[in-house]
Amino acid sequence: EIRMLAFDKIQKLSFSYFDTTPSGWLMARMTSDARKLSSIISWSIVDLLWGVMSMVGILIISFVIDFRLALILVILIPIFFAISIYCKKKILKEYREVRKINSSITASYNESFMGANTTKTLVLEDSNNTNFNNIINKMRKRSIRASIFSSIYWPTILFLGYIGISVVLGIGADLVVGGKWLGAGITVATLYLFVDYSIKFFDPVMMIARVLTDLQQAQASAERVLQLIDEKPDIEDREDVVEKYGDIYN
Repeated sequence: EIRMLAFDKIQKLSFSYFDTTPSGWLMARMTSDARKLSSIISWSIVDLLWGVMSMVGILIISFVIDFRLALILVILIPIFFAISIYCKKKILKEYREVRKINSSITASYNESFMGANTTKTLVLEDSNNTNFNNIINKMRKRSIRASIFSSIYWPTILFLGYIGISVVLGIGADLVVGGKWLGAGITVATLYLFVDYSIKFFDPVMMIARVLTDLQQAQASAERVLQLIDEKPDIEDREDVVEKYGDIYN
């Protein structure tokens, strides 16, 4: 559907748009960007809903078991969100650049195909190869940067999650032996049950962290495709003209 909307818009855009926009940029939006968007969104939304619902359910059960220990999990949630917001900006910035350079690669492919006769006539093979290698190197560097930020984000969430479990174990152990800090104690079985649910709580957190990383890639692609769909032609017929003579298709 997105490709149909984009192709429909291409038919309606004015000459000036094609004078200033390389065909490779359009091809990248219609192919790789649309493909990236569909492959990520198809499962990421399902995983995100599963993660959020699981977190809410486990939190409710945790408060039923022992609200004092459950508060530890609640305190960690804002920290997770703060880290996610920071990393989100970094990851999105890098993936925007990756998709932008990817368009340059597609444009270079297209120009080499369409201008093959000119290349052979003017002996530009070496120059074209050098320019293409430069673009590829930019793509490699940006892709590595994007992968680094994505790779740091997930272990950071994992590390904080197990710090939270360690705090639960420490405070829970104190409650088991007498509850000197937080009042009445709990049994070993209750502590074991709570730790088990705490571990289960961080499973959906890890899932959401991975989905957020994937969605940054999807957003970078979506922005480029929607930019094409939202593009306005320089010349448009008035409503009275369309009513009398029809539009570009009718």
